[in-house]
Amino acid sequence: MKTEKRYAEVGERILIVNTTPDESFDDYEEGDILTVTGHRDKQEGKVLVNVPGSASVWPHEYRVIVGEETEV
Repeated sequence: MKTEKRYAEVGERILIVNTTPDESFDDYEEGDILTVTGHRDKQEGKVLVNVPGSASVWPHEYRVIVGEETEV
């Protein structure tokens, strides 16, 4: 799986690479793959993801997955 360190756009999938319970509130953990559903603070790169109840992820916590083949 290839990833890039950049701000994610809505609909992109991200890999969680660095987190602590203080930041994630145990909604996600390292190794999780999540889909970006919105922006919490686009200027800072903080995104909303598809976990129950929605969660915010800081840019230092994720990498954007690139080059994924989608199933038809």
